[in-house]
Amino acid sequence: MKIISFLINLLLFSIIPVLGRITCKFLIVVALSTGEGFGDNNSYDLYTSLLYLLLILGILYLIILWFRKQKQRLLYKASIIVFFISIIYTFVNL
Repeated sequence: MKIISFLINLLLFSIIPVLGRITCKFLIVVALSTGEGFGDNNSYDLYTSLLYLLLILGILYLIILWFRKQKQRLLYKASIIVFFISIIYTFVNL
């Protein structure tokens, strides 16, 4: 299941470069790919909370990029949908 989750995140990583800067790609992909303790209540530590913070910052940055460039509206909507599907799939399978 982790392989499928990784492939979805890789798909997300290939869609995001058209959206903008390396910061957004780095924040989202690092937060989704290295989330070891996301499903565990016992392993909620500083590392996990930092990953949640990276994930939230990546989402906010993606939304800011979406509002700044209205020209590519469909592409942004499609990548945001893929992003949220990837988040849900990652949380379900970890």
